[in-house]
Amino acid sequence: MTARAGVYDDVINTGDGNDRVTTGRGRDVANGGNGTDTLVMDWSGMVPSAPGANDIVFSNQGSNWNRFATLDGDQLDFYGFERFNLTGAGGNDNLQGGNDFDTLIGNGGNDTLHSGMGGGVADGGSGTDLWQANLSNRGARLFFNAAESQSTSQLTNVGLDVRNIEQVNLTTAWGADRIDMSGYALNDTIYTNDGDDWIASGLGFDNVNGGNGTDLLYLDYSGLSSAITTVYAGYSWNRYGDLDGTSSVDYYSIERFSIRGGSADDYLEGGALSDTLIGNDGDDVLDGGAGNDRIFGNAGNDTFIANYASELGNLTITTNAWGSGSVTGVGTKFYGIENIMVTTGSGADTINLSARTGDDTVSSGSGDDYVAMGTGLFESADGGSGFDTLQASAALAQGGVQMSYAGYSWYVLSDNSNSYELRYTGFERFDLTGSAYNDRLTGTNNDDTLSGGAGIDILEGGVGDDLLTGGADMDMFLFSTPGNSGEDTITDFGTSDFLRISGETLDSSITVGGGAALGEGEIQIWNTGGNTRVFIGTDSTAGYDLSIWLEGTYGTSDFNVVGSDIFFV
Repeated sequence: MTARAGVYDDVINTGDGNDRVTTGRGRDVANGGNGTDTLVMDWSGMVPSAPGANDIVFSNQGSNWNRFATLDGDQLDFYGFERFNLTGAGGNDNLQGGNDFDTLIGNGGNDTLHSGMGGGVADGGSGTDLWQANLSNRGARLFFNAAESQSTSQLTNVGLDVRNIEQVNLTTAWGADRIDMSGYALNDTIYTNDGDDWIASGLGFDNVNGGNGTDLLYLDYSGLSSAITTVYAGYSWNRYGDLDGTSSVDYYSIERFSIRGGSADDYLEGGALSDTLIGNDGDDVLDGGAGNDRIFGNAGNDTFIANYASELGNLTITTNAWGSGSVTGVGTKFYGIENIMVTTGSGADTINLSARTGDDTVSSGSGDDYVAMGTGLFESADGGSGFDTLQASAALAQGGVQMSYAGYSWYVLSDNSNSYELRYTGFERFDLTGSAYNDRLTGTNNDDTLSGGAGIDILEGGVGDDLLTGGADMDMFLFSTPGNSGEDTITDFGTSDFLRISGETLDSSITVGGGAALGEGEIQIWNTGGNTRVFIGTDSTAGYDLSIWLEGTYGTSDFNVVGSDIFFV
């Protein structure tokens, strides 16, 4: 049965059957009765008496009756309808469908279209239109793109025809959905339920719940000039947004992130899986978390936070002079990074930042690690447990550097002009290079490599078989525990350099021999394989107590002994 009403106050009761009722203008009442009934309402020709007078408002009247009404007096009370074909009046309309097959056409104005759980057509028309739908009963993958909906129907694979939508309040099902609101700065609510979903919420003030599965949240703040950051929003929700409060998204149950920052100093944080973080302009901090990430600092002085504390395998981190590098073992790659803050786990890790000039912070966890710091001016390194090697260079320091205790098992290599500082702890072996000034470098109880560079330097290898290079200018090679100093090798012993044997008064004469019968203060040299071995006795027991290798061949006339010092002349 079809009943067609005119422009008067009509009352229509269709009883049983699958009826189609088309109402007109006026104050109408329609009761679909039993069956699957369709209500057709077309108020597109309405001319408002004043701005907003043709806005269609939906309300619930109780006892399962509902109402569409405008300020100009048009009103439709209805009951017992399962399907709707509704056309708006050109104002800001609220069109409420059901859970069956509906057609909702907003026309002009900023409309709200409620599709419920049904299929059919949702066409916002012109204006800024909100589409609300619960598609949790649709198992297929859902693909919705707000920008593309302006010219191409969306979701046709699940029986929908969605067009001209700029804002959504959307619930999806268990497919691997792709919901893209990019290009709009409105307030969206998106819940993707199960499946591995991809969600771009756009700008505005949004709410995103990824549900189950491995879900990715895409955020593009490249058009914003206020700093972007993330904070905890409570009840297991987190929030991304700008500090000026112009845009934010509250999110929950998101496992992956793809985030593009703006032009300010942003803080971007990923999750435990594979993320993409792009800093854009500004001095950004990019925290990829665990996982196989792609990190792009772009312009500005950017810092990459790499936390791999849970990794059990051996990691290798390398970087070049342009701030690009990789993390072998997890697959992360980074580009345009000036500063690195890295934490590794229990593997035997190799962290090589030596090509860089940024200020880096390294914590290498347990395992026998090799840490090569860059030439930054303010750096920190914690070797953790295990047998760890620290390589560092103070080449950019503006004054001579020396080591000192900083407290709580930390030490510092710094200069007297406060231009350079390396704080370190937990290292068992050093490979250190000084500045162009007068440095003092001291090794560990193991086999170290010390290089003074230019300047009048003091190098003390300590216990262990150390490799010492004085560099340009006069340098002192200090042996403060001559009976327990290992066998050090000096690579460039030259004019004005000297060996100081602390606490010893040495004989002024040097003889040739292997040191087997040396007494206290006596010195012998022996040439072998193009090198010279210096033997020194430091106690009354016959035989040498200290052996020093000099690269190159020297004779007794090349040395001058004064007190505790052996000079090269």
